[in-house]
Amino acid sequence: MSSVVSLSEPPSTLGSPVSSVASLSSARTIKRHEVFYFRIVVFQVGDTLFKVPRYGMPGNAAAFEALFSSSAEDNTAPGSDDDNPIRLDEDVTEFDFASLLKATYPPPGRTIDSVQLTTDEWIAVLKLAKKWHLAELEQTAIRNSESRIQNMESVDKIIFAKKHGVARWLREAYGQIGRRRDLISAEEKAKLDMKTYVGLLELRDIIWERATQRNGYWYDDNKHSVAFEDVIDGIFGEEVKET
Repeated sequence: MSSVVSLSEPPSTLGSPVSSVASLSSARTIKRHEVFYFRIVVFQVGDTLFKVPRYGMPGNAAAFEALFSSSAEDNTAPGSDDDNPIRLDEDVTEFDFASLLKATYPPPGRTIDSVQLTTDEWIAVLKLAKKWHLAELEQTAIRNSESRIQNMESVDKIIFAKKHGVARWLREAYGQIGRRRDLISAEEKAKLDMKTYVGLLELRDIIWERATQRNGYWYDDNKHSVAFEDVIDGIFGEEVKET
């Protein structure tokens, strides 16, 4: 007489498909992709929170690495959530940081090169790039701020260049004042610190002397052809050296 296998009770040797899959899954080691597993970081600027992917932050700046180093795996470390944000310095404004992120993370469907920032936004990017030593982003911000700086009066350009630490703009402005026919006005003098004012007087004297040595006259063509870069270096030193 043949034996009958109950359909409601499958032979134990067949095993349960569900339990087999579960056993297989539990035996596997799940890992995170080294690039495409984004960790979200929370920043606080004033009274505003920003939540951004860690991947894609500008450069591998030491300043950012120092901020992130303690929160790589710790869910309670700064940057891990809204209750534990990384608090940025008080001199960083919401506008500054939003501008930096706009230059770093393009909107959906856009590339970095196609992102349009205003001049004020690029100047804010320049401020933070200088602060956090983001060299590549700094140069991008300088290039995109040229329209603002080139429309400034020479003395205002000096003040602006000193504020943002851009040697090229400073050198250009010194050269413009050194070559021009008009004297430094009382209004301009009032805007300058004494060291810069005295340096500009010395620069103008030397350029005048070199120009008049050519033929005894101060012609516009003369003053523009006189070499003076070495004089700017000698008078103003480190502040006009581009790094």
